[in-house]
Amino acid sequence: MTGLVGTVGPEGLRVAGADADCACEGLPGGLEALAQELDLPSGLPATELLAAAFARRGPRLLHALGGTYALAVWNRTTGEGMVATDRLGARSVFLRREGAQLRFAAEPAELGATEPEPAAVSRLLAHGLLERQETLLRGVERLPGGEAVVFRGDRWSRKTYWTPQFQEPLDVEMDEAAELVRAALEEAVEVRCGKRPGVMLSGGLDSTAVAATAPRTPRLRAYSAVFPGHPQTDESGRIARTAAELGLESRVRAVHPASVLDALGEHARRWRLPAAAPTLFFQLPLLELASAEGVDTLLDGQGGDELFGPSPALSEQREPLRERLRGLLRPGSRQPRTLRHPDLVLHDPGLPEGLRLDGPSWWTSLADLLTCGREQAGVHDHLRRKMAWCGLAGGHPLLDDLPLIELVLRLPPQLALDGHLDRPVLRAALDGLVGDYVRLRPTKMPFDRLLVDSLLGPDRRVLPSLLDPRSARVAAFVKPDLLARFADPPPPEKATLPWVWTAWRLAAVELWLRELASERFAVEQARAAVNS
Repeated sequence: MTGLVGTVGPEGLRVAGADADCACEGLPGGLEALAQELDLPSGLPATELLAAAFARRGPRLLHALGGTYALAVWNRTTGEGMVATDRLGARSVFLRREGAQLRFAAEPAELGATEPEPAAVSRLLAHGLLERQETLLRGVERLPGGEAVVFRGDRWSRKTYWTPQFQEPLDVEMDEAAELVRAALEEAVEVRCGKRPGVMLSGGLDSTAVAATAPRTPRLRAYSAVFPGHPQTDESGRIARTAAELGLESRVRAVHPASVLDALGEHARRWRLPAAAPTLFFQLPLLELASAEGVDTLLDGQGGDELFGPSPALSEQREPLRERLRGLLRPGSRQPRTLRHPDLVLHDPGLPEGLRLDGPSWWTSLADLLTCGREQAGVHDHLRRKMAWCGLAGGHPLLDDLPLIELVLRLPPQLALDGHLDRPVLRAALDGLVGDYVRLRPTKMPFDRLLVDSLLGPDRRVLPSLLDPRSARVAAFVKPDLLARFADPPPPEKATLPWVWTAWRLAAVELWLRELASERFAVEQARAAVNS
């Protein structure tokens, strides 16, 4: 496991593996402008530039930075320093107090915590979300986006340096909005391309938008999962056509029902946290292929539904904001109401709170969804871990590009409403760039049936031993009669999506709890035992 790891204490800042007074990971933006403004040499390494800028500006340095980053910097002369994350919290920093020291790391497991936080576990099971600063590990906090820990000597404090601010909507019609979005999307994609980019391509609008606006580097490849046994999900024909029209080399992997639990168990072992989505079992082989072929950064279209959809306050479905948040990690277009299950847990700690922002309700609800909401759903952390698992960096321009998000938040809200098609502004922005068979397609392919056939196929006979109320560690949080229902799986043809979605969440948490307790559950051995 790699990433930013260090301590703040009486002796100042210490970062593992770094001799300098600054350590930074991710893609900080605004460095060239900062160097010019401070009359520093061009081409200065980022850590040297940031250390020099901090010596002159202190924490005000953060107002000049964009992009996605985790930063630790110290001025030895003044004894002042800070640890910070970007404005959206896309590059997480986790904190743990130990006596006179404050430990920080890019991953909670680096901080040595081994006890679950009961309220957080219950909140995850009941609502699928956490408080913004909350983690599943006792004594470990998350540093939210737009915040920093500022210290001087042996004293430190939390500081908020950025929150979304309402601005009056731009006076633009659809055609002008489309031009602005297209230009902003092209820039957001280009910034994230890395040296050897690839692109995740489905037959849908969001991934196609990213693929179509990516700079054409030599041998730019598209990586796609196809589902020959699930015609309601398979988009192989559409993918092949899109790749050909965009001039992309196409790489596909056929997906069949497979163990969901194997991937969940490996995630718990690797990250010492439960997986935040059930789709790892079919996504990881595709990411491993991209890595094996030399790709260093894999672009995707994650986040387009929320970014270009209507404000939750104006949604035609009148879907509450917290319901929209629970859909951020869904594998298909429909979000079953399974991740909101307050009756499941013994003690419901309640829904987490969003940001308190000033502005009209359409703007505050959308701004909360696109910033705080993505942190609460664990979207950034899940995608970072998934990519790092296979040695890749992720490029998520629809999810973590602040200029693009701020542009969308300034568009007239009525432009996101359409009586027939969702994401109308994005569709208009892609006019002439992608075929109308994608651009004007009214539906998305769901992955729900594949999940049902996997969890209740290869894993069906393992769930009873994993979720047995008499031995399951998750029983400390879940009502016994309800847990028993998930330890007795129905036949696949009778399974409801709410049952399947809740079952995978329970399984992910159970595998993680056993990992924390050094009682690893061997999925393969359990499967072999019941099949013998």
